[in-house]
Amino acid sequence: MGLEEGQHSGAGSVDRRSPTGGRLRETRWETLASLSNTAIGGEADEDLLQRFVQGAVDTLQATRGFVALAEAEYGGLALGPTAGTGWNEETRRDRLADRQNTNTLTAQVASTGRAICYDDLNRELPGYTPYFPDIRSALVVPIQLKLEGCVRGVINIESVREGAFAEDDIAFVSALANLAALRLAMTSLNARERALVQMGRELSVSPDPDALMQRVLTITHEILRFEDCSLFFLEPGAHRLVLVATRGALTPHIRKATYALGEGLTGWVAAQDVPVRLPDPREHPNYKGLHREIAEGETGAFIAVPIKAHSGVVGVLRALRRKSNSPWFPNEFTQEDQDVLETIAAQVGTAVDNAQLLARLVQSERMAAWGEM
Repeated sequence: MGLEEGQHSGAGSVDRRSPTGGRLRETRWETLASLSNTAIGGEADEDLLQRFVQGAVDTLQATRGFVALAEAEYGGLALGPTAGTGWNEETRRDRLADRQNTNTLTAQVASTGRAICYDDLNRELPGYTPYFPDIRSALVVPIQLKLEGCVRGVINIESVREGAFAEDDIAFVSALANLAALRLAMTSLNARERALVQMGRELSVSPDPDALMQRVLTITHEILRFEDCSLFFLEPGAHRLVLVATRGALTPHIRKATYALGEGLTGWVAAQDVPVRLPDPREHPNYKGLHREIAEGETGAFIAVPIKAHSGVVGVLRALRRKSNSPWFPNEFTQEDQDVLETIAAQVGTAVDNAQLLARLVQSERMAAWGEM
Protein backbone atom coordinates (compact mmCIF):
# COMPACT_ATOMS: atom_id res chain seq x y z
CA MET A 1 0.00 0.00 0.00
CA GLY A 2 1.37 3.42 -0.95
CA LEU A 3 2.16 6.36 1.25
CA GLU A 4 3.14 9.94 0.71
CA GLU A 5 5.77 11.70 2.75
CA GLY A 6 4.49 12.12 6.31
CA GLN A 7 1.91 9.32 5.95
CA HIS A 8 2.11 5.66 6.78
CA SER A 9 0.35 2.39 6.12
CA GLY A 10 -0.53 -0.27 8.63
CA ALA A 11 -3.04 -0.65 11.45
CA GLY A 12 -4.05 2.52 13.24
CA SER A 13 -3.28 0.96 16.60
CA VAL A 14 0.41 0.64 15.79
CA ASP A 15 2.52 3.21 17.67
CA ARG A 16 4.97 4.73 15.18
CA ARG A 17 6.74 6.93 17.68
CA SER A 18 10.44 6.27 18.10
CA PRO A 19 10.71 3.44 20.68
CA THR A 20 13.76 4.96 22.36
CA GLY A 21 12.87 8.62 22.13
CA GLY A 22 14.99 11.56 21.11
CA ARG A 23 18.40 9.92 21.18
CA LEU A 24 17.53 7.50 18.38
CA ARG A 25 16.10 10.41 16.43
CA GLU A 26 19.37 12.29 16.85
CA THR A 27 21.27 9.21 15.67
CA ARG A 28 19.25 9.14 12.46
CA TRP A 29 20.08 12.72 11.59
CA GLU A 30 23.72 12.38 12.63
CA THR A 31 23.97 9.43 10.27
CA LEU A 32 22.18 11.36 7.55
CA ALA A 33 24.52 14.34 7.97
CA SER A 34 27.54 12.06 7.72
CA LEU A 35 26.24 10.25 4.64
CA SER A 36 25.26 13.55 3.00
CA ASN A 37 28.92 14.53 2.89
CA THR A 38 29.83 11.32 1.07
CA ALA A 39 27.13 11.90 -1.56
CA ILE A 40 29.22 14.60 -3.23
CA GLY A 41 32.57 12.93 -2.63
CA GLY A 42 34.77 10.93 -4.94
CA GLU A 43 33.47 7.48 -4.06
CA ALA A 44 32.08 5.24 -6.78
CA ASP A 45 28.28 5.02 -6.92
CA GLU A 46 28.34 1.37 -5.84
CA ASP A 47 30.40 2.19 -2.75
CA LEU A 48 28.17 5.13 -1.90
CA LEU A 49 25.00 3.04 -2.16
CA GLN A 50 26.62 0.39 0.00
CA ARG A 51 27.21 3.02 2.68
CA PHE A 52 23.61 4.18 2.41
CA VAL A 53 21.98 0.78 2.78
CA GLN A 54 24.39 -0.28 5.52
CA GLY A 55 23.76 3.00 7.34
CA ALA A 56 20.00 2.49 7.09
CA VAL A 57 20.15 -1.09 8.39
CA ASP A 58 22.46 -0.18 11.28
CA THR A 59 20.64 3.01 12.30
CA LEU A 60 17.17 1.46 12.19
CA GLN A 61 18.38 -1.79 13.76
CA ALA A 62 16.84 -3.64 10.83
CA THR A 63 17.50 -7.23 9.81
CA ARG A 64 18.60 -6.62 6.25
CA GLY A 65 18.30 -4.29 3.31
CA PHE A 66 19.24 -3.84 -0.31
CA VAL A 67 19.33 -1.38 -3.18
CA ALA A 68 17.85 -2.28 -6.56
CA LEU A 69 18.68 -0.12 -9.58
CA ALA A 70 16.73 0.34 -12.80
CA GLU A 71 18.15 -1.11 -16.00
CA ALA A 72 17.11 1.24 -18.79
CA GLU A 73 18.58 -0.98 -21.51
CA TYR A 74 16.47 -4.05 -20.75
CA GLY A 75 13.85 -2.82 -18.29
CA GLY A 76 13.46 -4.13 -14.77
CA LEU A 77 15.59 -3.90 -11.67
CA ALA A 78 19.05 -5.25 -10.92
CA LEU A 79 20.12 -6.06 -7.38
CA GLY A 80 22.78 -3.69 -6.06
CA PRO A 81 24.47 -3.39 -2.65
CA THR A 82 23.07 -5.44 0.25
CA ALA A 83 23.42 -5.26 4.04
CA GLY A 84 22.42 -7.30 7.06
CA THR A 85 21.97 -11.03 7.56
CA GLY A 86 20.87 -13.73 5.15
CA TRP A 87 22.78 -12.64 2.06
CA ASN A 88 24.95 -15.08 0.14
CA GLU A 89 25.71 -15.78 -3.49
CA GLU A 90 22.47 -17.71 -3.98
CA THR A 91 20.15 -15.18 -2.33
CA ARG A 92 21.80 -12.33 -4.19
CA ARG A 93 21.32 -14.17 -7.48
CA ASP A 94 17.69 -15.10 -6.85
CA ARG A 95 16.35 -12.06 -4.98
CA LEU A 96 15.27 -10.18 -8.11
CA ALA A 97 15.65 -12.96 -10.66
CA ASP A 98 11.96 -13.07 -11.59
CA ARG A 99 11.66 -9.72 -13.33
CA GLN A 100 8.19 -10.52 -14.62
CA ASN A 101 6.88 -10.64 -11.05
CA THR A 102 4.67 -7.63 -10.47
CA ASN A 103 3.54 -8.66 -6.98
CA THR A 104 6.65 -7.81 -4.98
CA LEU A 105 6.88 -4.71 -2.82
CA THR A 106 9.97 -3.69 -4.76
CA ALA A 107 8.08 -3.89 -8.06
CA GLN A 108 5.18 -1.89 -6.61
CA VAL A 109 7.40 0.97 -5.50
CA ALA A 110 9.39 0.96 -8.75
CA SER A 111 6.23 1.17 -10.85
CA THR A 112 4.33 3.74 -8.77
CA GLY A 113 7.18 5.89 -7.40
CA ARG A 114 5.49 5.86 -3.98
CA ALA A 115 7.00 4.58 -0.73
CA ILE A 116 5.31 1.80 1.24
CA CYS A 117 5.64 0.68 4.86
CA TYR A 118 4.09 -2.34 6.57
CA ASP A 119 4.09 -3.17 10.28
CA ASP A 120 3.09 -6.81 9.85
CA LEU A 121 3.11 -8.38 6.40
CA ASN A 122 1.29 -11.48 7.63
CA ARG A 123 -1.65 -9.45 8.90
CA GLU A 124 -1.76 -6.60 6.40
CA LEU A 125 -0.99 -8.61 3.25
CA PRO A 126 -2.56 -12.06 3.72
CA GLY A 127 -1.26 -14.47 1.11
CA TYR A 128 1.85 -12.42 0.39
CA THR A 129 5.05 -14.46 0.52
CA PRO A 130 8.23 -12.43 1.09
CA TYR A 131 11.50 -13.75 -0.30
CA PHE A 132 12.90 -14.08 3.24
CA PRO A 133 10.19 -15.89 5.27
CA ASP A 134 11.26 -14.35 8.60
CA ILE A 135 10.30 -10.81 7.57
CA ARG A 136 7.48 -9.05 9.41
CA SER A 137 8.05 -5.31 8.78
CA ALA A 138 9.08 -3.72 5.48
CA LEU A 139 9.97 -0.19 4.45
CA VAL A 140 10.51 0.42 0.72
CA VAL A 141 11.18 3.84 -0.85
CA PRO A 142 11.88 4.91 -4.45
CA ILE A 143 15.16 6.44 -5.58
CA GLN A 144 13.67 9.24 -7.62
CA LEU A 145 14.08 12.91 -8.41
CA LYS A 146 10.63 14.46 -8.68
CA LEU A 147 11.68 16.66 -11.60
CA GLU A 148 12.79 13.62 -13.62
CA GLY A 149 9.70 11.54 -13.03
CA CYS A 150 11.46 8.23 -13.66
CA VAL A 151 12.42 5.90 -10.82
CA ARG A 152 16.15 5.18 -10.76
CA GLY A 153 15.89 2.44 -8.17
CA VAL A 154 14.55 1.34 -4.80
CA ILE A 155 15.86 1.08 -1.22
CA ASN A 156 14.30 -1.86 0.63
CA ILE A 157 14.71 -2.23 4.41
CA GLU A 158 13.28 -5.27 6.28
CA SER A 159 12.96 -6.40 9.87
CA VAL A 160 11.92 -9.57 11.70
CA ARG A 161 10.19 -7.35 14.29
CA GLU A 162 6.59 -6.23 13.96
CA GLY A 163 6.06 -2.47 13.80
CA ALA A 164 9.80 -1.96 13.44
CA PHE A 165 9.64 1.33 11.53
CA ALA A 166 8.38 4.70 12.80
CA GLU A 167 7.51 7.89 10.95
CA ASP A 168 11.01 9.22 11.48
CA ASP A 169 12.40 6.06 9.88
CA ILE A 170 10.34 6.64 6.75
CA ALA A 171 11.63 10.21 6.50
CA PHE A 172 15.20 9.05 7.17
CA VAL A 173 15.28 6.38 4.43
CA SER A 174 13.46 8.72 2.03
CA ALA A 175 16.17 11.33 2.62
CA LEU A 176 18.84 8.73 1.84
CA ALA A 177 16.96 7.78 -1.32
CA ASN A 178 16.83 11.43 -2.40
CA LEU A 179 20.58 11.76 -1.90
CA ALA A 180 21.13 8.58 -3.89
CA ALA A 181 18.89 9.87 -6.71
CA LEU A 182 20.79 13.16 -6.81
CA ARG A 183 24.14 11.39 -6.95
CA LEU A 184 23.02 8.98 -9.70
CA ALA A 185 21.66 11.91 -11.72
CA MET A 186 24.96 13.79 -11.32
CA THR A 187 26.91 10.72 -12.41
CA SER A 188 24.71 10.30 -15.47
CA LEU A 189 25.04 13.95 -16.48
CA ASN A 190 28.81 13.93 -15.99
CA ALA A 191 29.16 10.75 -18.03
CA ARG A 192 27.11 12.22 -20.87
CA GLU A 193 29.12 15.44 -20.82
CA ARG A 194 32.43 13.57 -20.94
CA ALA A 195 31.21 11.32 -23.75
CA LEU A 196 30.01 14.24 -25.86
CA VAL A 197 33.30 16.10 -25.38
CA GLN A 198 35.23 12.97 -26.29
CA MET A 199 33.12 12.46 -29.40
CA GLY A 200 33.68 16.05 -30.48
CA ARG A 201 37.43 15.60 -30.21
CA GLU A 202 37.47 12.33 -32.13
CA LEU A 203 35.24 13.68 -34.89
CA SER A 204 37.72 16.49 -35.48
CA VAL A 205 40.89 14.41 -35.74
CA SER A 206 40.12 10.84 -36.84
CA PRO A 207 41.61 10.00 -40.28
CA ASP A 208 39.50 6.83 -40.80
CA PRO A 209 35.81 7.64 -41.52
CA ASP A 210 34.56 4.05 -41.07
CA ALA A 211 36.35 3.55 -37.76
CA LEU A 212 35.14 6.97 -36.66
CA MET A 213 31.48 6.17 -37.34
CA GLN A 214 31.79 2.92 -35.41
CA ARG A 215 33.33 4.86 -32.56
CA VAL A 216 30.39 7.26 -32.65
CA LEU A 217 28.04 4.34 -32.02
CA THR A 218 30.20 3.03 -29.17
CA ILE A 219 30.13 6.39 -27.39
CA THR A 220 26.40 6.75 -28.08
CA HIS A 221 25.82 3.37 -26.44
CA GLU A 222 27.72 4.50 -23.35
CA ILE A 223 25.36 7.45 -23.05
CA LEU A 224 21.95 6.00 -23.93
CA ARG A 225 22.29 2.30 -23.02
CA PHE A 226 20.48 0.74 -25.97
CA GLU A 227 20.36 -2.77 -27.37
CA ASP A 228 21.52 -1.76 -30.84
CA CYS A 229 22.24 1.32 -32.92
CA SER A 230 22.76 2.01 -36.62
CA LEU A 231 24.05 4.89 -38.70
CA PHE A 232 22.81 5.47 -42.25
CA PHE A 233 24.26 7.99 -44.70
CA LEU A 234 22.62 9.39 -47.80
CA GLU A 235 24.46 8.04 -50.84
CA PRO A 236 25.87 10.87 -53.00
CA GLY A 237 23.90 11.33 -56.17
CA ALA A 238 21.18 8.88 -55.11
CA HIS A 239 17.96 9.05 -53.11
CA ARG A 240 18.74 6.27 -50.72
CA LEU A 241 20.31 5.74 -47.31
CA VAL A 242 23.10 3.20 -46.88
CA LEU A 243 24.11 1.53 -43.61
CA VAL A 244 27.67 2.65 -42.76
CA ALA A 245 28.01 1.56 -39.12
CA THR A 246 26.08 -0.58 -36.63
CA ARG A 247 26.36 -2.61 -33.43
CA GLY A 248 25.15 -6.20 -33.50
CA ALA A 249 22.92 -8.11 -35.90
CA LEU A 250 23.23 -5.81 -38.94
CA THR A 251 27.05 -5.85 -39.00
CA PRO A 252 27.19 -8.28 -42.01
CA HIS A 253 24.96 -5.84 -43.92
CA ILE A 254 27.17 -2.75 -43.69
CA ARG A 255 27.25 -1.03 -47.11
CA LYS A 256 24.46 -3.39 -48.24
CA ALA A 257 21.35 -2.50 -46.23
CA THR A 258 19.56 0.49 -47.74
CA TYR A 259 16.38 2.57 -47.42
CA ALA A 260 14.96 4.73 -50.16
CA LEU A 261 14.07 8.24 -49.04
CA GLY A 262 10.67 7.98 -47.38
CA GLU A 263 10.90 4.19 -47.07
CA GLY A 264 10.32 2.76 -43.62
CA LEU A 265 10.78 4.78 -40.47
CA THR A 266 14.44 5.44 -41.25
CA GLY A 267 13.73 6.77 -44.73
CA TRP A 268 10.76 8.73 -43.40
CA VAL A 269 12.92 10.51 -40.81
CA ALA A 270 15.39 11.50 -43.54
CA ALA A 271 12.69 12.63 -45.97
CA GLN A 272 10.70 14.60 -43.41
CA ASP A 273 13.75 15.94 -41.54
CA VAL A 274 12.11 15.19 -38.18
CA PRO A 275 13.08 12.96 -35.24
CA VAL A 276 10.85 10.13 -34.07
CA ARG A 277 10.65 8.51 -30.62
CA LEU A 278 8.31 5.55 -30.06
CA PRO A 279 7.68 2.93 -27.36
CA ASP A 280 7.16 0.43 -30.21
CA PRO A 281 8.14 1.30 -33.81
CA ARG A 282 5.57 -1.16 -35.18
CA GLU A 283 2.86 1.28 -34.11
CA HIS A 284 4.02 3.86 -36.67
CA PRO A 285 2.30 3.73 -40.10
CA ASN A 286 5.65 4.02 -41.92
CA TYR A 287 7.23 1.05 -40.14
CA LYS A 288 8.27 -1.76 -42.49
CA GLY A 289 10.92 -3.66 -40.55
CA LEU A 290 13.16 -4.10 -43.60
CA HIS A 291 16.43 -4.26 -41.67
CA ARG A 292 15.89 -5.30 -38.04
CA GLU A 293 18.60 -5.24 -35.39
CA ILE A 294 16.20 -7.06 -33.02
CA ALA A 295 13.74 -9.85 -33.75
CA GLU A 296 10.20 -8.71 -34.57
CA GLY A 297 8.56 -9.91 -31.37
CA GLU A 298 11.35 -8.55 -29.15
CA THR A 299 11.56 -5.01 -30.54
CA GLY A 300 10.87 -2.33 -27.95
CA ALA A 301 11.64 1.38 -27.78
CA PHE A 302 12.87 3.11 -30.95
CA ILE A 303 14.41 6.51 -31.58
CA ALA A 304 15.81 8.04 -34.77
CA VAL A 305 17.07 11.52 -35.61
CA PRO A 306 18.19 13.10 -38.89
CA ILE A 307 21.84 14.01 -39.39
CA LYS A 308 22.03 17.46 -40.96
CA ALA A 309 24.96 19.11 -42.69
CA HIS A 310 25.16 22.48 -44.46
CA SER A 311 23.68 20.90 -47.59
CA GLY A 312 20.70 19.40 -45.72
CA VAL A 313 19.92 15.95 -44.35
CA VAL A 314 22.85 13.59 -44.97
CA GLY A 315 21.88 10.63 -42.81
CA VAL A 316 19.93 9.10 -39.94
CA LEU A 317 21.09 7.89 -36.53
CA ARG A 318 18.75 5.39 -34.88
CA ALA A 319 18.77 3.34 -31.68
CA LEU A 320 16.59 0.53 -30.33
CA ARG A 321 15.98 -1.23 -27.06
CA ARG A 322 14.68 -4.73 -26.58
CA LYS A 323 11.16 -5.01 -25.19
CA SER A 324 11.17 -4.49 -21.44
CA ASN A 325 11.54 -7.65 -19.38
CA SER A 326 9.10 -6.22 -16.88
CA PRO A 327 5.57 -5.20 -17.90
CA TRP A 328 5.51 -2.79 -14.95
CA PHE A 329 8.84 -1.08 -15.77
CA PRO A 330 9.11 0.61 -19.19
CA ASN A 331 12.44 1.30 -20.84
CA GLU A 332 11.31 3.90 -23.35
CA PHE A 333 13.63 6.62 -24.61
CA THR A 334 13.02 9.98 -22.95
CA GLN A 335 13.04 13.54 -24.27
CA GLU A 336 16.44 13.91 -22.63
CA ASP A 337 17.68 10.89 -24.62
CA GLN A 338 16.37 12.50 -27.80
CA ASP A 339 18.15 15.76 -26.99
CA VAL A 340 21.42 13.87 -26.52
CA LEU A 341 20.99 11.89 -29.75
CA GLU A 342 20.25 15.09 -31.67
CA THR A 343 23.42 16.64 -30.21
CA ILE A 344 25.43 13.64 -31.39
CA ALA A 345 23.81 13.85 -34.83
CA ALA A 346 24.69 17.55 -35.02
CA GLN A 347 28.34 16.74 -34.25
CA VAL A 348 28.37 14.08 -36.97
CA GLY A 349 26.81 16.57 -39.39
CA THR A 350 29.53 19.09 -38.60
CA ALA A 351 32.16 16.41 -39.19
CA VAL A 352 30.60 15.70 -42.60
CA ASP A 353 30.77 19.39 -43.48
CA ASN A 354 34.41 19.53 -42.42
CA ALA A 355 35.26 16.44 -44.44
CA GLN A 356 33.58 17.86 -47.53
CA LEU A 357 35.39 21.17 -47.09
CA LEU A 358 38.71 19.35 -46.72
CA ALA A 359 38.01 17.31 -49.85
CA ARG A 360 37.30 20.48 -51.82
CA LEU A 361 40.51 22.09 -50.57
CA VAL A 362 42.55 19.02 -51.51
CA GLN A 363 40.95 18.96 -54.96
CA SER A 364 41.63 22.66 -55.38
CA GLU A 365 45.27 22.19 -54.45
CA ARG A 366 45.57 19.29 -56.89
CA MET A 367 44.12 21.35 -59.69
CA ALA A 368 46.48 24.20 -58.85
CA ALA A 369 49.41 21.77 -58.91
CA TRP A 370 48.35 20.43 -62.32
CA GLY A 371 48.06 24.00 -63.57
CA GLU A 372 51.63 24.77 -62.46
CA MET A 373 52.90 21.61 -64.13
